[in-house]
Amino acid sequence: MYVLSWLSGGSDKGWTVHYRPKHPPPSPEIEAALSFLGGFREFRECPQFGFESCHWRFYPFADESDDPWDGYTEHVHSIFDAHATHFSPGLRLLLAAHRAVKPFGMNVLSNPPSPTFAATLAHTVARGSVGRQAAQRAASGYRYEVALSFAGPQRPLADELARKLRDAGVTVFYDEFYPEHLWGKDLASYFDRVYRKESRVCVIFVSGEYARRAWTYHELRSALARAVEERGREYILPIQVESIELEGIPPTLGYVSFSRYSIEEIAGMLLKKLKPETR
Repeated sequence: MYVLSWLSGGSDKGWTVHYRPKHPPPSPEIEAALSFLGGFREFRECPQFGFESCHWRFYPFADESDDPWDGYTEHVHSIFDAHATHFSPGLRLLLAAHRAVKPFGMNVLSNPPSPTFAATLAHTVARGSVGRQAAQRAASGYRYEVALSFAGPQRPLADELARKLRDAGVTVFYDEFYPEHLWGKDLASYFDRVYRKESRVCVIFVSGEYARRAWTYHELRSALARAVEERGREYILPIQVESIELEGIPPTLGYVSFSRYSIEEIAGMLLKKLKPETR
């Protein structure tokens, strides 16, 4: 998403183009691509996007007149108009070039942000200069507060829960929210990282289809590996769609069931569970 705004204050006078992915937050690869292109800065509380974070570029006004439609205006507007057809395709080509040479030990882009980014962001949060969702991510130390794992027949339920959580300000890993992040990825490696390292809790929709499908099996293995590392801390939160047992999940693990609770009630319980650290 792109927004063009006029800035006039102090010594600054010109246009700012604000950039924000359709499904925030931007992936580490996108962050690296913007760094490679240069000239982008991050705005932690952008008023153009509901005071969430964005990236921006500034184009100074080149005319002495006070009329913002003189001088450099036509050029800046032509640049902005070209974004819809050129900017996103250009990023895709840049990322494709990086992936093409990476197996040969070469990099077009610098490495993605290091794990210290979360600590740096947490420090910035303490100074009160980031938006709500960025603050929550920093406080939890994870990229996502909740990762959803489900089989295809349960997508309508997962979709409803994901949207209720997102509307409440929770960062959720739900594939429909991040199509550009998943495009061209080695999904086996990417999902392992999400379910084993990058999420605070993992919500699993337990069903017969979940037990039978290859991708959900892969996600469950990663989640179970993380649960072992947590040494008893609550990580896997099962929602029972059908009364079955999943291999690896002990029958003594507490769960909620759709036979007893609505999706609204489950979303409310999950928000309460997240509250001590993130809300």
